Amino acid sequence: MVRGPSKGRAYGEAAVTQALKGIAFPISKEQLIKEHGHKEVEVKKGEYILLEDIFTKSQKDRFSSMRDLVSSLKPSFKKGGKQPSKARAARSS
Repeated sequence: MVRGPSKGRAYGEAAVTQALKGIAFPISKEQLIKEHGHKEVEVKKGEYILLEDIFTKSQKDRFSSMRDLVSSLKPSFKKGGKQPSKARAARSS
């Protein structure tokens, strides 16, 4: 039995890191939402959430590094995401 995501796919914190690859730090929460909030990440297999929904829950307004950003978002991952739409589910089959 294979555990975890398939090659090239990430969940949770790793999915956020992957979605934000290459951004410059420091960066504000406002700028993250404006530039990347529309992106979806898979928090668990089949559970998606918009980055905007994750960022708005953060207590911080500015992030100095990817590590700083991801560590501030950890509580958001415990709440889970949304089930994928039928169109998304059909594409992944």
